[in-house]
Amino acid sequence: MPKKTLKNIVASGNDFTVQVKGNAPKLLASLETTMATNVHKDTHIVEQKKNGIKTTWQSYCYEYVEKVKGWESIQTFVMICKTVIEPTKITHTRRYYVSNAELKVGFSAKLFNVGIKGHWDIENKAHKNKDVVFKQDDNKVKDSKHAVNRAIFNTIALNFLVVKYSENVMHSQILFRAQFQELCLKKRT
Repeated sequence: MPKKTLKNIVASGNDFTVQVKGNAPKLLASLETTMATNVHKDTHIVEQKKNGIKTTWQSYCYEYVEKVKGWESIQTFVMICKTVIEPTKITHTRRYYVSNAELKVGFSAKLFNVGIKGHWDIENKAHKNKDVVFKQDDNKVKDSKHAVNRAIFNTIALNFLVVKYSENVMHSQILFRAQFQELCLKKRT
């Protein structure tokens, strides 16, 4: 997220928590220095087991002391480590987040964990359904208006399936197809 946007968020009296990626190398280097030279102030661990897959989310919160020019509003640095243990493989990921919120009672690693994990759950469900089920990434439409209309239609269809049938979109498609075929056959007879 651009520094200017973060300054506008702070100026409006609001807080931010944003992911830091490779496009901010100085900030990323300062976060690594913070981790190497400081002890985390708070930690929170969540373990989940579903369908034979164990997922562990570990949140480590640090007071951000290695200030970098342009990023002075940052107060807290959060490192999220996610481990997924499947029957055939183990995956480790590490993500970094920064926030202008200070660590204090009621604003802790647990709160960051819940917010960040909740955001990724929504992102992953929506992206998976649009990319895998509706094959939105394979869209060959060149005209931007048509691409936007198709994306909007896919979102409406996705919401319809989830609300009408089931959170499992593939299962919802099967139920919809069966019901649609029944309706078509009834109209013919």
